[in-house]
Amino acid sequence: EATFTWEQDLIANTQAGEERWSFTVTDKDGLKKELSFVITTTPTVTAYLDVTMGSYDDVDFGSFMATATGTVMTKAEAGAAQETVDFAFYKGAVNGSTLGAPSNDDIVLVFKLNEAGWTLPGNETLFEMSDLNADDFDAIGDSYDFPAFEGTKDDIQNLDVGDVVYFKTHENKRGYIKVENIYQKGYKIDFDMKVEN
Repeated sequence: EATFTWEQDLIANTQAGEERWSFTVTDKDGLKKELSFVITTTPTVTAYLDVTMGSYDDVDFGSFMATATGTVMTKAEAGAAQETVDFAFYKGAVNGSTLGAPSNDDIVLVFKLNEAGWTLPGNETLFEMSDLNADDFDAIGDSYDFPAFEGTKDDIQNLDVGDVVYFKTHENKRGYIKVENIYQKGYKIDFDMKVEN
């Protein structure tokens, strides 16, 4: 059996997932040989550590998050960059410490987004409580194969220290939030966040 060597730089799809590549070599006598393989691209991850957000009336810490940049914004800043906002934080009397999409009815009400000139419905980020624990979250490195997202709720309520929340933004970017601290005075939340690029 004859051998054939071919060298070529090829570029795989940069989006996460699998793609199948097939090559067929035909010799001068018409004999063919096929080679196929699967390339798996794993999403890269950006970590935002030691993030602090304040509730709706906090004057020192913003309440709105842009997960693409890890930017915490005040209501005024978020209003000027609505398309980047993925969720907001507030501490409610009934719902406790809550993260919610700008499209969530309670977020709209608590932050008075209608009165602030927001274009609604806003960006619909979805949430679910994760099966990961804090150690699993900490073990996520520079790349990670995010599992299928099943969440259907546009907020997640009554968060507690140690909770790990799984979310998916309106741009289909997935990520995790690990709650580090919830302040009973001042109504703030500290968390670490890891988001697929």
